[in-house]
Amino acid sequence: MFLLWLKVHGILIIRKKVDAKKLEKAEAKLQGKQDRRTKETKTVAAPKLETASASQVTSKKESKLEAKGNNRTQDIRIENFDVAYGDRVLLLGADLTLAYGRRYGLVGRNGLGKSTLLRMISGGQLRIPSHISILHVEQEVVGDDTLAIDSVLQCDTVREELLKKERDISAAINAGSQDHALNSELSEVYAQLQNIEADKAPAKASIILNGLGFTPEMQQNPTKTFSGGWRMRLALARALFSRPDLLLLDEPTNMLDIKAIIWLENYLQNWPTTLLVVSHDRNFLDTVPTDILHLHSQRIEPYRGNYEQFEKTKTEKLKNQQREYDAQMQQRQHVQEFIDRFRYNANRAALVQSKIKMLEKLPELKPIVKETEVLLKLPDTEPLSPPILQLNEVSFRYSSSDRYIFTDVNLGATMDSRICIVGDNGAGKTTILKIIMGILSPTSGMRHVHRNLKFGYFSQHHVDQLNMNLNSVELLQQAHPGIPIALWQPKSEGGFHFTKGII
Repeated sequence: MFLLWLKVHGILIIRKKVDAKKLEKAEAKLQGKQDRRTKETKTVAAPKLETASASQVTSKKESKLEAKGNNRTQDIRIENFDVAYGDRVLLLGADLTLAYGRRYGLVGRNGLGKSTLLRMISGGQLRIPSHISILHVEQEVVGDDTLAIDSVLQCDTVREELLKKERDISAAINAGSQDHALNSELSEVYAQLQNIEADKAPAKASIILNGLGFTPEMQQNPTKTFSGGWRMRLALARALFSRPDLLLLDEPTNMLDIKAIIWLENYLQNWPTTLLVVSHDRNFLDTVPTDILHLHSQRIEPYRGNYEQFEKTKTEKLKNQQREYDAQMQQRQHVQEFIDRFRYNANRAALVQSKIKMLEKLPELKPIVKETEVLLKLPDTEPLSPPILQLNEVSFRYSSSDRYIFTDVNLGATMDSRICIVGDNGAGKTTILKIIMGILSPTSGMRHVHRNLKFGYFSQHHVDQLNMNLNSVELLQQAHPGIPIALWQPKSEGGFHFTKGII
């Protein structure tokens, strides 16, 4: 360190030069003290509970009809409503019209509010005529001692009340009651049961359960013996059996196998009331809906026809809108050039003014906003010489007392293989995947894998394996603890880009 004395215009200036390394050490020490103080005084904020909310504008005419009980329309009109989730606005000034007897498929990107909209309707936050019955299949049936077939039959509350009344009256008569009015009441109950075809209800319930994969033996089992997936099927069976005025289904094919999906598609094609379904199954949306509701840009846009027709109509509509926008932009540019050229020309002042007014009257068209395409790019893999994977005469059962789930399975895979395993629920699809990965060992037979073969596994219950309190970056850090956070770079099209590949 040295001192430099200067005298400029009678002012004494002292400049001190400090060693750079000592300065860096001092600054680092000071920063460390500040970090420790911040860590000691930092308090953990309570997590903010976000809930969905809705607001709706209703006409005075509809309010008066509803108040008097004269509103008997079967069509549903929800006009000028907003839906928000916490601070995020999902729908703004949207309109929704559901005609009685039509089947609507609600489509749109994940996270835009499709499931939230269904909850707003079923929960009453969005008002519809009170006489319209709604059923939203969202939660699984509670497991108890009720038989599966009885769980479905109990949905018909009218039938259940009449049967209970019939049992009570019969018990009173058998007990020796002298009330002569009981016989006439019992006859009336029998007539009402005959009118609603109560005797056919068990057969109808059994047909629905069988279509959803329940064997006759399973239909006689208590609901508590079924897994969550099967109890979700029970909830769907109850909804189909009860036939509400408005049935709301959220991804109904997620818990079904191929046979059950095909049965459900055929069954819903003859659905007599109004159906609103959220699905990402392209074939389901081509088969079931008569109309498509496209949720985007905080609004709902209706289209006639199935998903295939919706795609064609939407594509053509976007092309026309783009052509109209481009034509108007070209016209605006041409007129603006004329105005700029002759703005200060006295002889053309009147014409310039008319051009300015014409520009002001032109409707303002917004540029077409296209939905972001999802890009899935898998990292390049090291080529392996065959054979990569082989199963030879593989059989499996969980214990010596259990039956074999499958026997004599032979399977081979190369670098070019794309294999799809299909079958009924319980046939062993997940089990054979676990054998391939080495999680389970075959009861008999041989498994051969290449020594450099690496497995990636995405299970049907992947959500159960995630910590819902972590964000996406923290989950990636948890999966790859050796990679510093600074190396993760978010991509505009979604996902994260890492220097060694794309995750």
